[in-house]
Amino acid sequence: MKKTAIKFNEAITVYRKRMHLSQRQLAEMLGVSQGFIFRCEKGTSEPSRTCFLSMVRILKIPLDIATGLKGSKVIYMYDLTDKQAEAVLRMVEGFRNNRCRLTEDDRKTI
Repeated sequence: MKKTAIKFNEAITVYRKRMHLSQRQLAEMLGVSQGFIFRCEKGTSEPSRTCFLSMVRILKIPLDIATGLKGSKVIYMYDLTDKQAEAVLRMVEGFRNNRCRLTEDDRKTI
């Protein structure tokens, strides 16, 4: 049976519950409102890049799920430095937009 890819908003809910965190607790950890977490989980709001990276690290969401990449190797963002995580995120955004361009700093980081 083929697995259906989980959307990031659904992953927030799943991984938050796996960590036994309430929306309010996660919101406090991120410095945002509980309502914002609710909207992110419903898919009506999207976190900023900084908030996204923090969510991924706190909830330990694998990068393939966080970015929606299918059949990719799992990379855990919480194992990466901030600089590495930013570089990976720029690469993923580039691939999504068919314009992957690594900066010289990204090349050195990877």
